[in-house]
Amino acid sequence: MTRPAPFQDEDALRAWLDACRARIQPFARRHLSLAGSARLHRAALGWDVVRAPVNLLLSPLLVICRLAGHALRALGLRRAGGWLVTRNFLLRTDVARRLEIDIRREVLQLRAAPLRPTDPLETWLATALREYSGSRAAVAEMTVALVALSVGGAVFHALTPGMVSLGPNLADAMALEEAIQGFPLGNTAGAVWYTTFPPEAGLPRTALVTLGMVAFGAMATAFAGILADPLQTRLGLHQRRLHRLIDGLEDTLLRDGRSAFRSNEHYMARLLDMIDASLGVARGLGG
Repeated sequence: MTRPAPFQDEDALRAWLDACRARIQPFARRHLSLAGSARLHRAALGWDVVRAPVNLLLSPLLVICRLAGHALRALGLRRAGGWLVTRNFLLRTDVARRLEIDIRREVLQLRAAPLRPTDPLETWLATALREYSGSRAAVAEMTVALVALSVGGAVFHALTPGMVSLGPNLADAMALEEAIQGFPLGNTAGAVWYTTFPPEAGLPRTALVTLGMVAFGAMATAFAGILADPLQTRLGLHQRRLHRLIDGLEDTLLRDGRSAFRSNEHYMARLLDMIDASLGVARGLGG
């Protein structure tokens, strides 16, 4: 694979890779701290509030393709499996584009836009950077789920790992408050009565509130990185991902390998989605 000029010499290339690794920690502190992430997410004030919900809908398809690709590889169909594993259906957000440019400029010290986009190295790097951005998006989804879990536990004393399971609880709370306010003997007596005999929210209200919460959560995903990025930087997760990216780049350039940068965050986010959906359906049906 073609090496970036002027790093045709192996020693110079190794020195460049080591310098890239040394720049990771300062980069994370500058761009992925609380203040840095807030600056980065200014780019989300636009079409990202639309792209984030669309990506949330596309994420299960991404996971299905990757699981199918791994299955085909296990069956010996490596070419077909490799093609499926490398598919990325997610829309590129403005936040992701901004971060990818910053990584190219400040960590790798390359041009913001490649001179030869079809070069194998640039193709590898573009795929790796999109995967890195995708992992951030998945963590943002999990952050929204954890916020829902915290709200559900604190307010409703219920397990709500997402907006689907939080919605029915909120609908019931709205129905309870409405019933108490309309109780003929006053609010205090109404609170006692409806605490003993809680009113039903009804399927239409439950569905409407849940859909509203899902829509709100999907749009909130565009900005959830403001909370998630500083925590991940503090725990060293962002730094480890970037080190893995450089390691893959080193393998590609020095050993002519094909180490793809892949993240597992998508699988964890979808697992939370399945748990959330199961709890939400059970709660909505009165289970």
